[in-house]
Amino acid sequence: MLFFIVPLIMFSGSHAQEKKFWLDFEVEQIFGLNQWFDNPDINKGLRKNRSTDLKSRINFLISRNIGVYSDLSVSLYSYNKNHKSANYLNEFDLNSYYLSSDHFSENDGNPGAKLTIGAFYKFRFKKFDLVPHLGFGLEDMYVPSASYTVKEHDTNTKYNVRYIWHPDDDNFVSDKNIITALQLTSSYKLTNTTSLTLGINYRLRLTKPKFKAVTTDNYDGSVVDEIEIKGKNMHSLGVSLGMSFGWGK
Repeated sequence: MLFFIVPLIMFSGSHAQEKKFWLDFEVEQIFGLNQWFDNPDINKGLRKNRSTDLKSRINFLISRNIGVYSDLSVSLYSYNKNHKSANYLNEFDLNSYYLSSDHFSENDGNPGAKLTIGAFYKFRFKKFDLVPHLGFGLEDMYVPSASYTVKEHDTNTKYNVRYIWHPDDDNFVSDKNIITALQLTSSYKLTNTTSLTLGINYRLRLTKPKFKAVTTDNYDGSVVDEIEIKGKNMHSLGVSLGMSFGWGK
Protein backbone atom coordinates (compact mmCIF):
# COMPACT_ATOMS: atom_id res chain seq x y z
CA MET A 1 0.00 0.00 0.00
CA LEU A 2 2.83 2.43 0.81
CA PHE A 3 4.21 1.66 -2.64
CA PHE A 4 1.16 3.48 -4.06
CA ILE A 5 0.43 6.10 -1.39
CA VAL A 6 3.82 7.70 -0.68
CA PRO A 7 4.63 8.69 -4.26
CA LEU A 8 1.06 9.89 -4.76
CA ILE A 9 1.35 12.21 -1.75
CA MET A 10 4.67 13.55 -3.00
CA PHE A 11 3.18 14.09 -6.43
CA SER A 12 0.08 15.83 -5.09
CA GLY A 13 2.03 18.09 -2.74
CA SER A 14 4.40 19.42 -5.36
CA HIS A 15 1.95 19.10 -8.28
CA ALA A 16 4.99 17.67 -10.02
CA GLN A 17 6.42 21.11 -10.83
CA GLU A 18 9.56 19.56 -12.29
CA LYS A 19 7.80 16.28 -12.90
CA LYS A 20 10.72 14.24 -11.69
CA PHE A 21 8.30 11.70 -10.22
CA TRP A 22 5.55 9.94 -12.08
CA LEU A 23 3.46 6.83 -11.63
CA ASP A 24 2.49 4.24 -14.20
CA PHE A 25 -0.42 1.85 -13.74
CA GLU A 26 -0.62 -0.94 -16.30
CA VAL A 27 -2.36 -4.19 -17.14
CA GLU A 28 0.04 -6.62 -18.79
CA GLN A 29 -0.64 -9.88 -20.58
CA ILE A 30 2.40 -12.18 -20.42
CA PHE A 31 3.08 -15.13 -22.70
CA GLY A 32 5.73 -17.75 -21.97
CA LEU A 33 8.09 -18.40 -24.87
CA ASN A 34 9.21 -21.80 -23.60
CA GLN A 35 8.54 -24.35 -20.85
CA TRP A 36 10.43 -24.89 -17.61
CA PHE A 37 11.13 -28.58 -18.28
CA ASP A 38 11.17 -30.99 -21.21
CA ASN A 39 8.96 -33.41 -19.28
CA PRO A 40 5.32 -32.31 -19.82
CA ASP A 41 4.10 -33.91 -16.58
CA ILE A 42 6.53 -31.82 -14.53
CA ASN A 43 5.38 -28.69 -16.34
CA LYS A 44 1.72 -29.53 -15.71
CA GLY A 45 2.43 -29.59 -12.00
CA LEU A 46 3.43 -25.93 -12.14
CA ARG A 47 1.18 -23.01 -13.02
CA LYS A 48 0.82 -22.26 -16.71
CA ASN A 49 3.48 -20.16 -18.38
CA ARG A 50 1.22 -17.19 -19.00
CA SER A 51 -0.34 -14.64 -16.68
CA THR A 52 -2.25 -11.38 -16.44
CA ASP A 53 -0.32 -8.84 -14.37
CA LEU A 54 -1.52 -5.73 -12.57
CA LYS A 55 1.54 -3.51 -12.43
CA SER A 56 2.49 -0.19 -10.85
CA ARG A 57 5.77 1.60 -11.44
CA ILE A 58 7.48 4.56 -9.76
CA ASN A 59 9.78 6.58 -12.01
CA PHE A 60 12.30 9.21 -10.87
CA LEU A 61 14.45 11.35 -13.15
CA ILE A 62 18.00 12.01 -11.93
CA SER A 63 18.84 14.10 -15.00
CA ARG A 64 16.86 15.40 -17.94
CA ASN A 65 16.68 12.01 -19.65
CA ILE A 66 18.10 9.37 -17.28
CA GLY A 67 16.24 7.98 -14.31
CA VAL A 68 15.61 5.05 -12.01
CA TYR A 69 12.44 3.07 -11.42
CA SER A 70 10.86 0.36 -9.34
CA ASP A 71 7.83 -1.68 -10.31
CA LEU A 72 5.61 -4.16 -8.55
CA SER A 73 3.37 -6.66 -10.32
CA VAL A 74 0.64 -8.92 -8.99
CA SER A 75 0.35 -11.90 -11.33
CA LEU A 76 -2.84 -13.88 -11.87
CA TYR A 77 -2.15 -17.42 -13.11
CA SER A 78 -4.16 -20.44 -14.12
CA TYR A 79 -3.31 -24.05 -13.29
CA ASN A 80 -3.76 -27.45 -14.85
CA LYS A 81 -6.83 -28.86 -13.14
CA ASN A 82 -7.17 -32.40 -11.82
CA HIS A 83 -3.53 -33.17 -12.42
CA LYS A 84 -2.27 -36.47 -11.01
CA SER A 85 1.06 -36.71 -9.26
CA ALA A 86 2.11 -40.32 -9.78
CA ASN A 87 5.05 -41.90 -11.60
CA TYR A 88 6.25 -38.80 -13.48
CA LEU A 89 9.67 -40.35 -14.05
CA ASN A 90 8.57 -43.99 -14.34
CA GLU A 91 10.00 -44.70 -10.91
CA PHE A 92 7.99 -47.90 -10.59
CA ASP A 93 6.81 -50.65 -12.90
CA LEU A 94 3.07 -50.41 -12.44
CA ASN A 95 2.73 -54.04 -13.46
CA SER A 96 4.46 -54.93 -10.18
CA TYR A 97 3.23 -52.04 -8.00
CA TYR A 98 -0.09 -50.31 -7.56
CA LEU A 99 -0.86 -46.80 -6.39
CA SER A 100 -2.27 -46.87 -2.86
CA SER A 101 -2.59 -43.11 -2.37
CA ASP A 102 -1.62 -39.83 -3.95
CA HIS A 103 -1.82 -36.17 -3.03
CA PHE A 104 -1.48 -33.15 -5.26
CA SER A 105 -1.92 -29.65 -3.84
CA GLU A 106 -2.91 -26.99 -6.37
CA ASN A 107 -2.32 -23.39 -5.35
CA ASP A 108 -4.65 -21.99 -7.99
CA GLY A 109 -6.05 -19.41 -5.56
CA ASN A 110 -2.69 -17.76 -4.96
CA PRO A 111 -1.39 -14.92 -7.14
CA GLY A 112 2.29 -14.42 -7.78
CA ALA A 113 4.36 -11.26 -7.52
CA LYS A 114 7.31 -9.62 -9.23
CA LEU A 115 9.48 -6.76 -7.96
CA THR A 116 11.97 -5.05 -10.27
CA ILE A 117 14.34 -2.09 -9.91
CA GLY A 118 16.46 -0.55 -12.63
CA ALA A 119 17.19 2.42 -14.85
CA PHE A 120 15.59 4.06 -17.88
CA TYR A 121 16.29 6.60 -20.58
CA LYS A 122 13.58 8.99 -21.73
CA PHE A 123 13.45 10.00 -25.40
CA ARG A 124 11.33 13.13 -25.71
CA PHE A 125 9.16 14.23 -28.60
CA LYS A 126 6.37 16.80 -28.86
CA LYS A 127 3.47 14.79 -27.40
CA PHE A 128 5.10 11.43 -27.47
CA ASP A 129 7.80 9.83 -25.31
CA LEU A 130 9.70 6.58 -25.70
CA VAL A 131 11.24 5.04 -22.58
CA PRO A 132 13.36 1.86 -22.51
CA HIS A 133 13.70 0.31 -19.03
CA LEU A 134 16.30 -2.23 -17.93
CA GLY A 135 15.96 -3.84 -14.52
CA PHE A 136 16.63 -6.81 -12.25
CA GLY A 137 14.44 -8.25 -9.57
CA LEU A 138 12.72 -11.18 -7.91
CA GLU A 139 9.70 -13.24 -8.87
CA ASP A 140 7.69 -15.06 -6.22
CA MET A 141 6.83 -18.60 -7.28
CA TYR A 142 3.91 -20.42 -5.70
CA VAL A 143 4.56 -24.10 -6.34
CA PRO A 144 2.45 -27.18 -5.66
CA SER A 145 3.25 -30.08 -3.42
CA ALA A 146 2.87 -33.70 -4.49
CA SER A 147 3.41 -37.13 -3.01
CA TYR A 148 2.19 -40.66 -3.51
CA THR A 149 2.57 -44.15 -2.07
CA VAL A 150 2.96 -47.42 -3.96
CA LYS A 151 2.63 -50.97 -2.71
CA GLU A 152 4.11 -54.03 -4.33
CA HIS A 153 1.62 -56.72 -5.35
CA ASP A 154 1.38 -59.66 -2.93
CA THR A 155 3.92 -58.19 -0.46
CA ASN A 156 3.98 -55.59 2.30
CA THR A 157 6.65 -53.52 0.53
CA LYS A 158 5.58 -49.88 0.33
CA TYR A 159 7.37 -46.74 -0.82
CA ASN A 160 6.58 -43.06 -0.50
CA VAL A 161 7.54 -40.64 -3.26
CA ARG A 162 7.73 -36.91 -2.77
CA TYR A 163 7.96 -34.48 -5.70
CA ILE A 164 9.67 -31.16 -5.06
CA TRP A 165 9.55 -28.29 -7.50
CA HIS A 166 12.32 -25.69 -7.09
CA PRO A 167 14.08 -27.49 -4.20
CA ASP A 168 16.90 -25.96 -2.20
CA ASP A 169 19.83 -27.93 -0.80
CA ASP A 170 17.74 -29.23 2.10
CA ASN A 171 14.85 -30.44 -0.09
CA PHE A 172 12.61 -27.55 0.86
CA VAL A 173 10.97 -25.33 -1.74
CA SER A 174 12.93 -22.28 -2.87
CA ASP A 175 10.19 -20.12 -4.36
CA LYS A 176 12.15 -17.05 -5.55
CA ASN A 177 13.40 -16.50 -9.07
CA ILE A 178 15.94 -13.88 -10.11
CA ILE A 179 14.72 -12.11 -13.22
CA THR A 180 15.94 -9.48 -15.63
CA ALA A 181 13.49 -7.34 -17.56
CA LEU A 182 13.78 -5.17 -20.64
CA GLN A 183 10.75 -3.00 -21.32
CA LEU A 184 10.03 -0.44 -24.01
CA THR A 185 7.22 1.94 -23.08
CA SER A 186 5.68 4.54 -25.34
CA SER A 187 3.43 7.26 -23.98
CA TYR A 188 1.11 9.76 -25.60
CA LYS A 189 0.38 12.89 -23.59
CA LEU A 190 -3.33 13.49 -23.04
CA THR A 191 -2.98 16.39 -20.60
CA ASN A 192 -0.09 18.11 -18.87
CA THR A 193 -0.07 15.41 -16.18
CA THR A 194 -1.66 12.37 -17.81
CA SER A 195 -0.53 10.04 -20.58
CA LEU A 196 -1.68 6.85 -22.22
CA THR A 197 1.02 4.15 -22.22
CA LEU A 198 1.69 1.11 -24.35
CA GLY A 199 4.57 -1.23 -23.61
CA ILE A 200 6.30 -4.43 -24.59
CA ASN A 201 8.29 -6.34 -21.98
CA TYR A 202 10.83 -9.16 -22.30
CA ARG A 203 11.78 -11.12 -19.17
CA LEU A 204 14.46 -13.72 -18.63
CA ARG A 205 14.45 -15.89 -15.50
CA LEU A 206 18.09 -16.19 -14.49
CA THR A 207 17.32 -18.92 -11.97
CA LYS A 208 17.18 -22.35 -13.58
CA PRO A 209 14.52 -24.49 -11.90
CA LYS A 210 15.08 -27.95 -10.49
CA PHE A 211 12.72 -30.84 -9.93
CA LYS A 212 13.46 -33.62 -7.48
CA ALA A 213 11.79 -36.98 -6.84
CA VAL A 214 12.69 -38.50 -3.47
CA THR A 215 11.67 -42.11 -2.78
CA THR A 216 11.70 -43.34 0.82
CA ASP A 217 10.85 -46.60 2.54
CA ASN A 218 7.35 -46.38 4.00
CA TYR A 219 8.36 -48.04 7.27
CA ASP A 220 11.74 -46.63 8.28
CA GLY A 221 11.88 -43.44 6.18
CA SER A 222 15.25 -44.27 4.65
CA VAL A 223 15.99 -42.76 1.24
CA VAL A 224 15.82 -45.44 -1.44
CA ASP A 225 16.28 -43.27 -4.52
CA GLU A 226 16.65 -39.62 -5.41
CA ILE A 227 16.37 -38.18 -8.92
CA GLU A 228 17.05 -34.55 -9.78
CA ILE A 229 16.26 -32.88 -13.09
CA LYS A 230 17.47 -29.43 -14.06
CA GLY A 231 15.18 -27.21 -16.06
CA LYS A 232 15.71 -24.28 -18.38
CA ASN A 233 15.74 -20.52 -18.14
CA MET A 234 12.24 -19.26 -18.82
CA HIS A 235 11.70 -16.50 -21.39
CA SER A 236 8.49 -14.48 -21.62
CA LEU A 237 7.05 -11.60 -23.59
CA GLY A 238 4.44 -9.19 -22.26
CA VAL A 239 2.23 -6.51 -23.77
CA SER A 240 0.92 -3.78 -21.47
CA LEU A 241 -1.57 -0.92 -21.62
CA GLY A 242 -2.04 1.71 -18.95
CA MET A 243 -2.04 5.27 -17.71
CA SER A 244 0.78 7.49 -16.49
CA PHE A 245 0.29 10.36 -14.02
CA GLY A 246 2.82 13.17 -13.76
CA TRP A 247 4.37 12.71 -17.16
CA GLY A 248 5.68 15.87 -18.75
CA LYS A 249 8.51 17.76 -20.33
